[in-house]
Amino acid sequence: MGVAVRPFKVPVRRRTPAFVLMACLFLLLLCLGAFERSESRLQYALPLGLEAALPEKLRVPKPCRSDLDHLRRSSYNLTRQIVHQKRCIRGLRSAEASRDVVSSHEQPLIQPGSSRVVELNHGCRGAAPAADEASSCDPIAVQVPPPFPRRDYSEFLFAVASSSERLAQSIPQFRHWLGNTEARLLAIVTDAQLSQGQMRRLTAQYERAGVRFIGTRPADPAVGVNEQHFVAVRHLLEHAGAGTRWGVVIDDDTFFPSLYPVARVLDGHDASVPAYVGGLSENSHAVSFHGRMAYGGGGVFLSVPLLRLLGPNVDACLAESRIREGDGMLRYCVEAKTATNFTQVPGLHQLDFAGDLSGFYESGRLPLSLHHWKTWHQAPVDKMAKAALFCGSCVLQRWRFGPDTVLSNGFSIAVYKGGADALPLHRTEDTWDADPASWEWSLGPMREKVPAAEKKSYRLLDAEVVGDNLRQIYVHRAGDAAGASGGAHVPRDEVIELWWDWK
Repeated sequence: MGVAVRPFKVPVRRRTPAFVLMACLFLLLLCLGAFERSESRLQYALPLGLEAALPEKLRVPKPCRSDLDHLRRSSYNLTRQIVHQKRCIRGLRSAEASRDVVSSHEQPLIQPGSSRVVELNHGCRGAAPAADEASSCDPIAVQVPPPFPRRDYSEFLFAVASSSERLAQSIPQFRHWLGNTEARLLAIVTDAQLSQGQMRRLTAQYERAGVRFIGTRPADPAVGVNEQHFVAVRHLLEHAGAGTRWGVVIDDDTFFPSLYPVARVLDGHDASVPAYVGGLSENSHAVSFHGRMAYGGGGVFLSVPLLRLLGPNVDACLAESRIREGDGMLRYCVEAKTATNFTQVPGLHQLDFAGDLSGFYESGRLPLSLHHWKTWHQAPVDKMAKAALFCGSCVLQRWRFGPDTVLSNGFSIAVYKGGADALPLHRTEDTWDADPASWEWSLGPMREKVPAAEKKSYRLLDAEVVGDNLRQIYVHRAGDAAGASGGAHVPRDEVIELWWDWK
């Protein structure tokens, strides 16, 4: 005979706490959503279908039309209302164009009366109709250099020592200057624990970016990361091929806007003999302390014959050198074990200073390399250098528009309250508040910093190729000291969108 079993029921007393907890969590999420929507910056949809539970006025709006929808990207973090203006620029390519001359244009870059208040949380309400916007975007013509010629860069083998996390974070920047170039990147991955699967995934990420990537592990894990940049000499020797002329030791935040001008400079140096090439620090105190040597952040270029001289001496130099930084150890070993002299190349920038580097980036110089762009200061270097795809050395080229505006291509649009005509633009503005005496020898001559109230800056936020055009987004943030547009209760970021085409 079967045994009767009563249905299992959870007592109401046991169900109630769980139900109340779930209800409280649900209400909390809705309250958070409502609170976030009350903030000034644009917000994005709640997960798990909770967006639909919000009142209509608090919901995230439908996307803007296709030519404006990029302004709603979460990475832009723009205010709900923005002051928006679009300008078109036509780059007239000419081999005679000089990037060292700040040419003047009577037309204003920022047109008075053409800005519109656009409400991004209402489907970009307030934007001009697409047809009107297209017809009103009359281009300003500026002279730009031609694109860099294509060439083979397989002569370069770059070496970097870093963690897998930092290497993965830097893929967009490595992609810009190394992708599809035939140059190779040799990475000494310094993680204490790293599986073969993790190395394969890192390699695959770089290969998808078009970078010829060689991942390896330290031969001696007891050697620190800084010293690994010296021990990289052995790895470079091991992987140098028949076509390799230069082994280059870099940091994971070394950036080359383009390899073409670097290769052109190195063409002037004989790589068939021992050669030790690089740039000094910009800071005279650093050079006085560390000496004349190739500073690692700007890139240390070692010819293969020099690598062959250094290789057998790595252990001895590790033991003898009192300096433990990789570039200092390289200098010691070159001087102590070879008869090779240091050759300085201007433009390989260590950037041994922090804070507001706008004076450097707005100085009009074309850097061969940049450093510390994600640590000592913040600069979207791969986006800044995007213009190099279309006009070679036009990166950071300057033009003056109207009486008061200077465009530093890929970095900023600066509007000077007192006008730009009298500005000594041939001098580097001291925006990082340093003693000019320490910097004029390398970055000079210098001029005093323009007070924040006298200079309104729109900084590059993004740059991307759209069809045959380059779109640059420059933003003046609502909280910047130079003064934001709009009333006190409606903070508004100001966005200048430059559309480039080419002839």
